[in-house]
Amino acid sequence: MSVEQEPARVPSGSRSPVPAGAVPAFMLGIAIHLFAVAVYLAGAWLRLEGCDEHDGLALALVLAATVDVIASSGALALLLRRRRGTRSALVLGWGASFTLACGLLGLVANHIATLTSGCPV
Repeated sequence: MSVEQEPARVPSGSRSPVPAGAVPAFMLGIAIHLFAVAVYLAGAWLRLEGCDEHDGLALALVLAATVDVIASSGALALLLRRRRGTRSALVLGWGASFTLACGLLGLVANHIATLTSGCPV
């Protein structure tokens, strides 16, 4: 004798406040931003401008920001093309990840601005 279990039903009034698709878009955005952080750290480690610490870090930041914008816009375009029904959720998740990335970008740019320019003697 087989007893079939009825699937658990979610009450109709208990919907998640986060739209479906926002969390995966947020996580993909964060992954791309972390890749851009790795590009910045590699550029900072390589000392792109020789002895001038300010210019090398500024160049690494511009390179990382460029990689971030190009990769993010491409990934968002692909996501929007694939998932037509959840466009607002994708943009919401992506916007949340960009909010965090812009805050981090501001902190790094502020740090770079405090460094002295020119080679130390």
